[in-house]
Parts: sequence; C-alpha cells; structure tokens
Amino acid sequence: MKQIKKRKRKFSFLLSLNAGLVLSACFFFSSTIVLAIIRLTNLVYRNYFKENPFFLLIIFFLSAMAVGTLTLFITMRIITKKFDNARNIIGKIADGDYSEKLPLPSSENILYDVIIDFNKMVDRLNATAILQSDFASQFSHEFKTPLVSVKGYAELLERNPQLDENDRRKYLKIIIDEADRLAGLASSTLLISKLESEKLLKHAQHVRVDEQIEECILLLDGEFRKKNIDVKIDLQSFSVKSEADMLKEVWINLLSNAVKYGRENGTVKVRSLITDDCYIVSVEDDGIGMNEKTQAHIFERYYQGENSKDKKGNGLGLSIAKKIVEMTGGNITVKSAPGKGSVFSVVFPKEQNN
Repeated sequence: MKQIKKRKRKFSFLLSLNAGLVLSACFFFSSTIVLAIIRLTNLVYRNYFKENPFFLLIIFFLSAMAVGTLTLFITMRIITKKFDNARNIIGKIADGDYSEKLPLPSSENILYDVIIDFNKMVDRLNATAILQSDFASQFSHEFKTPLVSVKGYAELLERNPQLDENDRRKYLKIIIDEADRLAGLASSTLLISKLESEKLLKHAQHVRVDEQIEECILLLDGEFRKKNIDVKIDLQSFSVKSEADMLKEVWINLLSNAVKYGRENGTVKVRSLITDDCYIVSVEDDGIGMNEKTQAHIFERYYQGENSKDKKGNGLGLSIAKKIVEMTGGNITVKSAPGKGSVFSVVFPKEQNN
C-alpha cells in the first residue's frame, strides 16, 4: 500500500514537472518569436507600441498560439504513434500471444512504472498459460492409465464368468488398487491446484516441528512395522510459521517415501539441526536411492523415476511438499545415489519464523 502511494506521488510530481517544462518551452519560443518580429520590423525605434499598446499583446498571443499548436501537433504525433504500437501489442496479448511486451521508455518517465507492472502481468499470464497447458496434458495422461487398467480388467471379468476364484480376486484387487490410485490422484491434483493459486498460507501459525514430526511417525508406525524399519529420531525443539495441516503433508510425504523406497529391515533417520540463521530437518533412508536424472526431476508434478514404476504413487507428493515448504519461506533438496539411499533436507530461515 505504501509502495502504491509512493508511486502515485511520484506520478503526480513527474506529470506536473512535464507540464511545467512544456509551458516554459512554449513561453520561451513565443518570446523568441516576438523579439524576432520586433527586431526585424524595428518597431521599438518607431515608438509603435506607444501608439498601439495592445499590438504587443496580440503578437504575444498569436505567437503563443502558433508555438502551442505546433508543439501540440508534434507531441500528439509522437504519442499517437506510441499508442498505436502499444494498442497492437495489447491486441496480440489479448489474443493469447504472451511473447509480446510493451517497450520500456529510454528514460524513466510517468509511464515507466506502469509499463513495468504491465510486463510483469504478461509474464505471469504466460507462466499461467504454460502451466495450464502442461497440467492438461499431464493430468489427462495420468488419469487415462488407471482408467484403462480398470476398464480392461472389468471387461475381462465380464467376458470370463468361469474364471477361478484366485484369478477373479486378483483382478478385483487390481481394480480396487487402481480406483484408490485415481482417488488419491484426484485429491492430490486438487490440493496442488489450490496451492498454485495461492501465494501465501492464509492461516499460518507457529507450529512445533519436532512434535508434529513425532506425531506423523506414530501415524505411520504400521507401515514401518510391515518392513521392520527402525526409525531413529534426533529432533531439536523449534517452531516455524505455517499452516499445521499443510506442513503435516510435508512430513507424511517424506516419511512415506522413506518407507516405500527404504529396504526391508533397514533404518530411517529423522534429524533436525538449528544453526545461526536457519532450521534444518532431514529424512534419510538406506533404500534403493536414485540417479542424477531422477534427482533433477523428482520435484516435478507427476514425475516418477525408473524405480517408482512398481511402487504405489502418483508423482505429486514431492511437488506438493516442495510448494508447501516454499510457501512457508523455506526450500527442500535431495541428495542420493543408486543403492545408497536418499536424504531429503528441508530448510526454514529463522528470520521468517521468529
């Protein structure tokens, strides 16, 4: 709000300054014309103004009108040309061509800030258009795969009523698993769409991270027990400003991945560290790990690495986690190597969470 008021005052000042300069220029040129006429006609020496005192005013008036008209004509020609160019660019943008932008003035004038803000808006529209296009393509592909699977096995059951009980149960389980995958995909897609449309977490509050992570570990205790995974916890007490439910999604996702890709009878280490300027939380597993290509794309929506093809998931969990962490003011990174496990680190700056 203060920035807007400051710009308005600056705009008014520059407008007044430009108007003053134009008037001064008109007065200067008018005076020059009058003096030239007086000089050329030698009216001063003829005492002409003593006999016709209004003649000087008439000369000044006509000169001012001539200079003003000429100045206005030249100015309007320049302005009209620039507005025609701007109108063409805006027309292209309105038709969906976001590669066009308004050219910045050579010097900072009264429209400089307006043009900068307009070009920022075009960049946002372009980013949104690309996002929508990619989203539609990825969304349709990801939904099509489980739907085709459900349809195929349902038709197989319909065409073969004499299937033995084991095969029938096997196909029904596949259908149920794919239906669950569709439900999870729909839920995750709605969540990430909501996050993409928001810049800040609306109901942020101070959340005790150590307590929340311990709660999430208890929630996933059954999953850890299935693979006989030993969870080692070393958490320091600290809080960050975020939405509790949203931040919980981050820990659930990281811990679930540690279970999913960790090895049987393995270990998952959950640690935190407090430095002078940030809080760091790391989740480490000793599982299958990932190569550099997978690490480069792991936070992209719907991306699943080669080792993920036989695991349940929709490729949205880490995208959601990354978005939530960024909205909290932090960042998330991964270090991994094939066969050597993975370490996901979440960093929150202290200055934004005090």
